[in-house]
Amino acid sequence: MERNEALAQEAVRYLSLAQKLEQEGHIEKAIEHYGVAADYLKSSGYMMQRIDEIYSRIEELKKFVKQEIFYRQEHFRAQVDQI
Repeated sequence: MERNEALAQEAVRYLSLAQKLEQEGHIEKAIEHYGVAADYLKSSGYMMQRIDEIYSRIEELKKFVKQEIFYRQEHFRAQVDQI
């Protein structure tokens, strides 16, 4: 039981770090931390309802990253076309 609680606490720590990284704009690192948090939660058996929420957030962030890459590529192409 204590091990499960320790895993849940570690998950909460990674969730907090992920949220901080996300707010600071370090999206790829945030995605990694969210994934680790979900893994810890799975192993702990606690807060199982949060796992789906975490994976949904990861998918949202991945879509954001793809859109950001697409925007940068289009912006670069537009600049090249102006030259």
